[in-house]
Amino acid sequence: MNDILLVSLPSAFTAIVTWFLSRRKYKAETTTNELDNVEKAAKIWRELSEDLEKRLKDEIRELREENSSIQERFSTVLLENKALKEQMSSLERQLKEARNENRKLLDELKKFNKNYDEKIPSCSYPEINSKK
Repeated sequence: MNDILLVSLPSAFTAIVTWFLSRRKYKAETTTNELDNVEKAAKIWRELSEDLEKRLKDEIRELREENSSIQERFSTVLLENKALKEQMSSLERQLKEARNENRKLLDELKKFNKNYDEKIPSCSYPEINSKK
């Protein structure tokens, strides 16, 4: 029995010490692997965020350029609108003045025709009487 103990005791002791030391080693490797995985994930997220940041900056720049272009076109349209309103106003004034002048000319023409009809004696020629 002593022989069995002498052979198995050192083997059991060696196995326990090996298990204990290897457990610490595996735990350290697991921790290292976890840290590597976290570092890799952080690197991936960092790259994604940098790419997203670059894309967003480009989009913002393009939107600002487009906004500036739209503002310039809007200003141009406002100026054209103002000019057209002024032109329309001027044309409306001219039309009103032309209508007033036409009314005055028609009134004068009616007076002239009335005076003309009164001054011309009626004649027996049918051509002249039919022109009235």
